[in-house]
Amino acid sequence: MQPSQGQSVPTPIAGRIGPVGEAGGLESGQLQAIEAARQAQKPLRRGAVVATSSGILLLLGAGGSFLMAIFGIEHLIAAAVLGTLGFVELRGASGLRAGRRGAGRLLMWNQIAFGLLLVVYGSLGIWRTFATDPTTMGFSEQTAQFMEQNPDMGLGGMGQTIWLVMLTFYAGIVLFGVLCQGLMALYYAGKERRLRRWRAETPEWAAQLLERAA
Repeated sequence: MQPSQGQSVPTPIAGRIGPVGEAGGLESGQLQAIEAARQAQKPLRRGAVVATSSGILLLLGAGGSFLMAIFGIEHLIAAAVLGTLGFVELRGASGLRAGRRGAGRLLMWNQIAFGLLLVVYGSLGIWRTFATDPTTMGFSEQTAQFMEQNPDMGLGGMGQTIWLVMLTFYAGIVLFGVLCQGLMALYYAGKERRLRRWRAETPEWAAQLLERAA
């Protein structure tokens, strides 16, 4: 069926992406180059899956913090911070999947920022815990006064237990921020090195083609 006058004729996809062969399609050597680039890109795509999972978890944490905002402005701040980190993580995942320059570096710095925030939060929590009397930890001011006036009731032991639990909790946050986010930052740094090597070894036209197709 011949197209009527004025009707546009669809151009084959192979004819729109270059370079092209004499017949307007990709040559066999070019197809082999694309397939080789795709195979070499597999570790980057695996890194993108990790980053996507991390970004989704951060956004879920942001949603949970937002729901807790009625109990304090600090939860709203936490939601904004986690949401920003999650958005950046997903953006980096998209870039890593497409083989875009700098995607691994973006993810690395995002994890470093997350780790630093966890360390600061945990350190402040440890400082506040040490600044609190262990025997009255977790009790209201009225209850604390009652405990001081009636030490024979033995409620101080409960406060000391709460104090120790909170100290362990905040110390765990600091440790998590240093170890887990530090290891994730090193992981993404490795992906950035692999990404640079992949871009150096892949023909620019093939890298751009795969980037548009991602």
